Amino acid sequence: MSDSSDEDQLHEEPPDMRVYPEFLKNLPGVQASDSMGYRIEALRVYLETQLGDQIFIGAYQHLANLQNDDDDSNVIESIIGPKKLKFVPLIHHLIVCEDSYYQN
Repeated sequence: MSDSSDEDQLHEEPPDMRVYPEFLKNLPGVQASDSMGYRIEALRVYLETQLGDQIFIGAYQHLANLQNDDDDSNVIESIIGPKKLKFVPLIHHLIVCEDSYYQN
């Protein structure tokens, strides 16, 4: 049985090889020494807190299932609401980070 820190180390690049997207540096509760997996999870928690679980899940699923030629501006606005559209780029970042990090 392996603990989660051993598992994180298997999927984590050496500290001197890490590239940190700027938006993951200033998340509440995240420190420079935290793993990328932790930072990705912190972004998810931040978005869930800001949007609410149901809205976040709906927006995440919609954006994750989009095809390149889909026009989603009205759909995503109806899910999130016009005042919270500023979080859409962060949801996109989360999806890309998760795909990249967890595919390895």
